[in-house]
Amino acid sequence: MQWLPCGTGGFLTMDSDYFLHLTDVGREVAEQIYEKHRFFTDRLIEAGVDPVTAEKDACRMEHFISQESFERLRDAYKTKNE
Repeated sequence: MQWLPCGTGGFLTMDSDYFLHLTDVGREVAEQIYEKHRFFTDRLIEAGVDPVTAEKDACRMEHFISQESFERLRDAYKTKNE
């Protein structure tokens, strides 16, 4: 496998058949972003937002909120619903 240029942030490698693979760091970041995406999509739908719009908005939100803010928001939501 070869590492891809710096622009990938070290998140991807490419094998000899030109298939891309996530590195361990890339997988961790992808999982964090997906967790944010699901959280925001679900909360928006719960609030009455159309599911298509909720998906689109979650795509924007997941990339701009800090990990700290997201974790506090997620934890506050969990605590509230226990």
